[in-house]
Amino acid sequence: MSEVQTVRGHRPAASPVARYLAILLGLLLLAAAGVAGRDLYIRYADVEWQPWVSTATNWISALSYRNWMLPAGIAALIIGLLLLWASVRPRTKTHREINSEVAVWMRPVDIARMCTASAQRVPGVMGAHTVARKRSIDVTVIGNPQDQKLRDELQQSLRPLADLVAGAPALNVQVQKKEASK
Repeated sequence: MSEVQTVRGHRPAASPVARYLAILLGLLLLAAAGVAGRDLYIRYADVEWQPWVSTATNWISALSYRNWMLPAGIAALIIGLLLLWASVRPRTKTHREINSEVAVWMRPVDIARMCTASAQRVPGVMGAHTVARKRSIDVTVIGNPQDQKLRDELQQSLRPLADLVAGAPALNVQVQKKEASK
């Protein structure tokens, strides 16, 4: 009997910045194709319009050095370097891996919601708020700060959820007293 090897999927990541730049470039090229099509129509049709491409190239050929050209060239170089950087930069990782037999990832906001919901089910908790970070899960609970049983039940409820997240983030549970409304 052969052994089945499991394959882990790729970690979800944000869309690359270059995707949006490519869409913008595609729209600009479509506009350029429209201009070229208009000039071809003028050349082969019997209309009295002025072609745009030959007018623009004649204007460019008549240019001589002006003071604005050096800063414009530097700006074009900077924009080109930024576009190059955007095309090769790594994509932002958006999800955290969950310890499981199959490849499962969750967004940090989903991990926080899961922990908040679990904390709110513990008796004695009046409210809860969670922030899931790369190295820690911070749960803030409104309840009685002197109640050790509440702290133990919160740890018992939240520890299995924190252990699900790969990388073993630290679980920080803070119990605060409800402040009186003003």
